[in-house]
Amino acid sequence: MWCFIWDIRELKESVSKSYLDQLSELCRSLEAKEKELAGLNRISAEQKHGIEDLNERLSASVQSGDEANEIINRHKKAKVHFLVKVHLGSCGKGGNAYLAEAEEEIKRISDAALRREKEQQDVINKLQEAEKDICSLVETLRSKLFANWRLKFERSSVLLPAIEKYTCFLLPALRIYYLNCYLWLVDLST
Repeated sequence: MWCFIWDIRELKESVSKSYLDQLSELCRSLEAKEKELAGLNRISAEQKHGIEDLNERLSASVQSGDEANEIINRHKKAKVHFLVKVHLGSCGKGGNAYLAEAEEEIKRISDAALRREKEQQDVINKLQEAEKDICSLVETLRSKLFANWRLKFERSSVLLPAIEKYTCFLLPALRIYYLNCYLWLVDLST
């Protein structure tokens, strides 16, 4: 009789230790996944900050482009005014050199403005692509984390009835620990 009670006690301890080991492994795994997710959130925040910096530079570039367009428009007006004077014959031979110089300046400024606009569009496209990649990566890791959590939770849920059967004296402590882990996971998912 004493041997039978001792065997039951050993069985209870063995089963409860196995269950506690699995729960602890589950908690460690979730902590690792949480750290990984925190790292991704940090990287995402850094990239958002980088995007904000690039947006500021883009705004400055746009402003510079607007200023260049304004200069182009002024030169165009000056050219028209000059052409009117040439047409009316008030300028003479020196007017043609000035006109050629003005046209060259307008072309140079126009080319620079177009180049800046193309660079700005390239930066915007790269930023949008980087943001899509980050969102996709975070979503993939989040779904893997929760799939892993569900699988381990289901495995531990299957063992709970068997342990309750053999460990009456450990049951209240196990339920509290199990509930705390569950609540912690629910908080993690929100």
